[in-house]
Amino acid sequence: MAAEILSFEKNESENAYYATFVSDGNPVTIQIKNKGGLVTAFAGIDDLEPAPLYPNASQNSGAPNVIFRIVGIANGINITIRSSSEVLEAKMIKEE
Repeated sequence: MAAEILSFEKNESENAYYATFVSDGNPVTIQIKNKGGLVTAFAGIDDLEPAPLYPNASQNSGAPNVIFRIVGIANGINITIRSSSEVLEAKMIKEE
Protein backbone atom coordinates (compact mmCIF):
# COMPACT_ATOMS: atom_id res chain seq x y z
CA MET A 1 0.00 0.00 0.00
CA ALA A 2 1.46 3.30 -1.05
CA ALA A 3 0.94 6.42 1.01
CA GLU A 4 -0.88 9.34 -0.60
CA ILE A 5 -0.17 12.97 0.22
CA LEU A 6 -3.10 14.65 1.95
CA SER A 7 -3.26 18.34 0.99
CA PHE A 8 -4.58 20.96 3.41
CA GLU A 9 -5.86 24.43 2.58
CA LYS A 10 -6.13 27.34 4.99
CA ASN A 11 -9.56 28.72 5.82
CA GLU A 12 -8.72 32.36 6.57
CA SER A 13 -11.98 33.13 8.40
CA GLU A 14 -11.46 30.27 10.88
CA ASN A 15 -7.66 30.34 10.92
CA ALA A 16 -7.69 26.55 10.46
CA TYR A 17 -6.51 24.11 7.81
CA TYR A 18 -8.76 21.59 6.03
CA ALA A 19 -8.38 18.51 3.84
CA THR A 20 -11.30 16.61 2.35
CA PHE A 21 -11.79 13.35 0.51
CA VAL A 22 -14.60 10.90 -0.24
CA SER A 23 -14.60 7.56 1.55
CA ASP A 24 -14.41 4.45 -0.59
CA GLY A 25 -15.75 2.36 2.30
CA ASN A 26 -12.35 0.98 3.31
CA PRO A 27 -10.33 1.87 6.43
CA VAL A 28 -7.89 4.78 6.13
CA THR A 29 -4.84 5.52 8.29
CA ILE A 30 -3.78 9.18 8.42
CA GLN A 31 -0.66 10.77 9.90
CA ILE A 32 -0.38 14.53 10.28
CA LYS A 33 2.60 16.61 11.34
CA ASN A 34 1.54 20.15 12.19
CA LYS A 35 2.77 23.02 14.34
CA GLY A 36 0.91 21.57 17.34
CA GLY A 37 -2.72 21.68 18.35
CA LEU A 38 -6.05 20.01 17.75
CA VAL A 39 -6.68 17.67 14.82
CA THR A 40 -10.26 16.49 14.28
CA ALA A 41 -11.89 14.23 11.69
CA PHE A 42 -15.48 14.82 10.53
CA ALA A 43 -17.86 12.90 8.27
CA GLY A 44 -20.95 14.15 6.47
CA ILE A 45 -23.58 12.88 4.05
CA ASP A 46 -24.23 15.12 1.05
CA ASP A 47 -25.36 18.59 2.20
CA LEU A 48 -25.64 17.78 5.92
CA GLU A 49 -23.20 19.55 8.23
CA PRO A 50 -20.22 17.25 8.96
CA ALA A 51 -20.25 15.64 12.42
CA PRO A 52 -17.19 14.70 14.48
CA LEU A 53 -16.32 11.02 14.14
CA TYR A 54 -16.50 8.72 17.13
CA PRO A 55 -14.02 8.03 18.46
CA ASN A 56 -12.89 11.55 17.75
CA ALA A 57 -9.42 11.74 16.19
CA SER A 58 -8.01 14.54 18.32
CA GLN A 59 -4.68 15.68 19.64
CA ASN A 60 -5.34 18.04 22.54
CA SER A 61 -1.87 17.90 24.11
CA GLY A 62 -0.38 20.18 21.47
CA ALA A 63 1.89 17.44 20.12
CA PRO A 64 2.91 18.17 16.51
CA ASN A 65 2.45 14.58 15.30
CA VAL A 66 -0.76 12.50 15.32
CA ILE A 67 -1.76 9.24 13.64
CA PHE A 68 -5.27 7.81 13.56
CA ARG A 69 -7.43 5.35 11.67
CA ILE A 70 -10.89 5.97 10.21
CA VAL A 71 -13.04 2.85 9.88
CA GLY A 72 -16.69 2.04 9.35
CA ILE A 73 -17.53 4.95 7.05
CA ALA A 74 -19.60 3.95 4.02
CA ASN A 75 -18.61 4.49 0.41
CA GLY A 76 -19.44 8.01 -0.81
CA ILE A 77 -19.37 9.77 2.59
CA ASN A 78 -17.39 13.04 2.70
CA ILE A 79 -14.47 13.04 5.17
CA THR A 80 -13.02 16.34 6.40
CA ILE A 81 -9.86 16.66 8.50
CA ARG A 82 -9.37 19.93 10.41
CA SER A 83 -6.07 21.09 11.90
CA SER A 84 -5.98 24.10 14.20
CA SER A 85 -2.41 24.88 13.12
CA GLU A 86 -0.42 24.83 9.90
CA VAL A 87 0.11 21.33 8.51
CA LEU A 88 3.73 20.62 7.66
CA GLU A 89 3.14 17.15 6.20
CA ALA A 90 0.22 14.74 5.96
CA LYS A 91 -0.16 11.32 4.39
CA MET A 92 -2.81 8.63 4.27
CA ILE A 93 -2.93 4.97 3.41
CA LYS A 94 -6.18 3.51 2.10
CA GLU A 95 -6.62 -0.15 2.93
CA GLU A 96 -8.27 -2.47 0.44
